[in-house]
Amino acid sequence: MQGTQKTWEAQEQLVFFAGNAGGILIPINNGQMMQLGKTGEVKEVVFTPTDTKISQSSNTKN
Repeated sequence: MQGTQKTWEAQEQLVFFAGNAGGILIPINNGQMMQLGKTGEVKEVVFTPTDTKISQSSNTKN
């Protein structure tokens, strides 16, 4: 995989904010990669031990 990889750990939840969701790939439990969104979309993702919530911001990058 090309690009920058980051690893984070959290006890209860991890909140991730992406200013360009199209540039973010997230590994999901079965090992496949999920693109967070479309190019220029602004999204917030909240990971917990039992759930993942993705919400789209009203802002977009121009």
